[in-house]
Amino acid sequence: MTLGPETLASLTGEALERTAFVFVESSDAEATLEPAALATIDYAGEQAGRLAISADEGFLVELARGMLGEDESADALELGRAALCELCNIVAGSLVRALGGEHSDFRLGIPALTTPGDAPPQSGADATRCVLDSDEGRAIVDWSSSSGPVSS
Repeated sequence: MTLGPETLASLTGEALERTAFVFVESSDAEATLEPAALATIDYAGEQAGRLAISADEGFLVELARGMLGEDESADALELGRAALCELCNIVAGSLVRALGGEHSDFRLGIPALTTPGDAPPQSGADATRCVLDSDEGRAIVDWSSSSGPVSS
């Protein structure tokens, strides 16, 4: 099964609204950003894949403020990176439910911060991208899936 950019944007937007009171709008899929952080998480089971979320500094600070109650302190950017990992975990959980239903056999990995540009999509994979703009920044969400069941 594949997911379109609208579904990916909806899953991410709902997670942001629920957990951080951050509201986003979809942007042009060709839009770019200067990434300040990249969080990734892999999953396996009925199919395998990766979710990656990159964000600019403005988005990270807004996420830290909304999710952790952190004001614009010197730690806001670092806390935003940690919050981005948690957001990646939440969205991945929603993503695997969307792919296989509530009783599907998927296993999530552990979200990790990665150097932007070091997490290419899996080869031969279906891939979907959505670009989301918030009041203070931008995030890009990439999903890739390999076909067939994979165990971990």
